[in-house]
Amino acid sequence: MPLFFYKAQDLYGKKAEGQIEAAQESDAIAKVQSQGLLVLQIRRAEDQGGPDAGSKKLGGRSSKPWEISFSFNLGGSASSSDMIFVAEQLALLIKGGVPLLDGLKLLADNVESPSLKKTIRAIAMDVAGGAALSAALKRHPHIFSEIWLAMVEAGEIAGQLPKSLEDLSNYLNQRDIMRSKILTAFMYPAMMIAMSIFVLAFFILKIVPVFNNIFVSFNLKLPPLTKAVVFFSSLVVSNLGWIIGFIAAVVIAVKVLLTSDTGQWWKARLFASLPIFGNFMNNMLLERFLANFSLLLRCEVDVIRSLAIMERLFAGNKIYAQAMSVAKEKIRAGGTISQGLAQTRALPPLAYQVVRIGEESGKLAQMLETLSLYYKRQIDTFINRLSSVIDPIMVITIGMFVTVIVLAVFMPIFELTQVGSRTDGG
Repeated sequence: MPLFFYKAQDLYGKKAEGQIEAAQESDAIAKVQSQGLLVLQIRRAEDQGGPDAGSKKLGGRSSKPWEISFSFNLGGSASSSDMIFVAEQLALLIKGGVPLLDGLKLLADNVESPSLKKTIRAIAMDVAGGAALSAALKRHPHIFSEIWLAMVEAGEIAGQLPKSLEDLSNYLNQRDIMRSKILTAFMYPAMMIAMSIFVLAFFILKIVPVFNNIFVSFNLKLPPLTKAVVFFSSLVVSNLGWIIGFIAAVVIAVKVLLTSDTGQWWKARLFASLPIFGNFMNNMLLERFLANFSLLLRCEVDVIRSLAIMERLFAGNKIYAQAMSVAKEKIRAGGTISQGLAQTRALPPLAYQVVRIGEESGKLAQMLETLSLYYKRQIDTFINRLSSVIDPIMVITIGMFVTVIVLAVFMPIFELTQVGSRTDGG
């Protein structure tokens, strides 16, 4: 049976570490928790070193060597891994019979972010003063999102706070994994593009002017390709300040435009209409909507409040925000969710049909979750195919630019060499 090293802490803050046998990591965690300890770190004994070597915090994710792991800021100074840790550990503590106030104190001692540590201690003080956990969290909206607040409040009302926190931690973890996959997939192309821009800029600003001086000194007749590259280089070098200023002005103007309602509508429509990537963006938005809606309904948050929460969550995408608002008002007027969503035409027909069937069967949350998993698979498939498609395109494109510049620079040199050879021969 595998052996696991662990680090833990009791309710009074006393640290403990040791080793325990278990079939898998989750069993090892359960055994340590049965001793009244909060698991801080755990690692299989097969790894090299002692309890500190390669250990991982509970609530974090172990990274494979070939994967890139990202920590995303969800507001304020708390990263996504911090928030997953808080939700997961608080659920385990409450489920294990630890009083809420003691659990909050333990969490405050073990989170890494100084800002989040201070926030949790403030929440503990509010709870000690008689406030409900949801009310205490509401005082820190820069840290705890609408989903957090709704899930915790629903768990308190239903008397199922540990379950709500477990569902929340699973949801946050899936969001984090999804973002990591997307950034990992796009990081290589982004690095290649940045490197290509740097190399091309270096050639245009430094290399081409040097060779142009050589061409002028020898009074060479330049081929059309070289003339074009030299002209472009001269144009950029002589107007570099204006070009940088123009680019900066465009960036500022776009940022200002995107802060307006008109700009946000334009951005949402533009992303939705992009070839290839538009469908990918739509699938991501749809999967997020379905996962959020399903999560809230499973935790018994009422439909109107769920839509109101998602309207705020999708504030950055006017198409979806309006869809939530219209659906919410339609339900208040006595209509159904599917009727309200269909009126906006923001979702594909499949989504409307699933919502309608879920309403009629009384299994809306389950149907939404199933459909969200379908779109998640679509996203995963796109990401997996992206590298195999984009890598050769990037190589060919960069190769073409480099070839053009190299030919433009060296063609006159070859011609000069040939002239010199003929002169020596004569």
